[in-house]
Amino acid sequence: MSVTNIKKAIQKRIKKYECKIYAETLAKKVPVQKNKVYVDNFIGKGYGGNPQYIVEEILRRKLDWDVVWAVSDMNSPMPGGVRKVEYDTLACAREQASAGIWIDNVRNAHIVRKKQEQIYLQTWHGAFGFKGVEGAAEEELSPQYVKAAKYDGNITDAIIAENQYKRNQYLNYFWLSKETQILDVGMLEPEYNMSQEALGEEKKRLRKKYEKYGISKEDYVILYAPTFRNSDDTDAYDIDFSRVLNSLEKKLGKECKLIVRFHPNVNIEKVQGVIDTSDNRIIDGKNFPIEMERYIISDMLITDYSSVMYSFSLLHKPVFIFAKDYEAYKKERTLLLRPEDTPYPFAKNIEEFEKRVEEYTEDEYFENVDRFYENMEVYKSDNPAGTVVDWIISAIEEDRGKVYAN
Repeated sequence: MSVTNIKKAIQKRIKKYECKIYAETLAKKVPVQKNKVYVDNFIGKGYGGNPQYIVEEILRRKLDWDVVWAVSDMNSPMPGGVRKVEYDTLACAREQASAGIWIDNVRNAHIVRKKQEQIYLQTWHGAFGFKGVEGAAEEELSPQYVKAAKYDGNITDAIIAENQYKRNQYLNYFWLSKETQILDVGMLEPEYNMSQEALGEEKKRLRKKYEKYGISKEDYVILYAPTFRNSDDTDAYDIDFSRVLNSLEKKLGKECKLIVRFHPNVNIEKVQGVIDTSDNRIIDGKNFPIEMERYIISDMLITDYSSVMYSFSLLHKPVFIFAKDYEAYKKERTLLLRPEDTPYPFAKNIEEFEKRVEEYTEDEYFENVDRFYENMEVYKSDNPAGTVVDWIISAIEEDRGKVYAN
């Protein structure tokens, strides 16, 4: 290890130590500012995820709130009206300790302990999926995670749900307290309330924006977006993308492009090798940072166990499941639902995928999808992010009347 890296490692340890000491001693004495909002997305990943749409609604209403976002990279872009603080630092601990409102989308260890007068909104990050989560997979999780998750669930004042399936998971597996409110608002992204015509116009605009990366308005674009694995083994992602494209081009009779975009928790350096740079139809997804924009410019999704299948499906576009490691995966992970139980064409190898493409008929596919989600009971509201902000305002007003012991 170089001297520079050693210095960085030492500095990081000092920061964590300072945070721990602060949280254990001084944080409890910092007064809470009711209209201050502390936001985190995937433990410092920056502006995005479900918290983004709530903050956008706060900014749109021009509420007199101090919004601070925790980021690991202080160069992360942020809209006007939002301050940045470096994640896992003493300054970050101070911001969280003094914020009247916390917004997060993953389990958080919360080095700063929540005070009674603070409001904690959990927006989570997956509306649907096969994998057993939280209590359903407790034996597969580390004791440290389970301890943090149980605390996080117990202090959660409200959590958003996109459908009945997710609501049931919260009630059965998320260790929520009896007082936690489940907000049945549906998907927060405003695009889900747009007409197909409006989405088509937005697709044209975004195709023009990204044409410098090799996508034209005529191309049929496939998005490959798998979930992450607990190991660093990249074999599950190593798909013959050229054969995937060939089969689709034969079926559709048009030129296809494929965007490869990995989960944010995947070690990008290790999986870069699965992208065949010699095939100019295959595009590295790093140039498409905004999740919803990836959905809109794409015509089809290929995934494995990721909840993106739900988000993409709601835009009335086809989804294929390609899971090379399914037999091993279902032995290692608790599955609440099997790929075979969904309306999506399912393949475990390239030969099966080619067969599913050949068999695919659009009318039958969408009939199956509509029936599946009708049974699931998908929640929908005119302004879901607005409904969440209304809840926060009500919670603040309700809390103002309470008296807390010192």
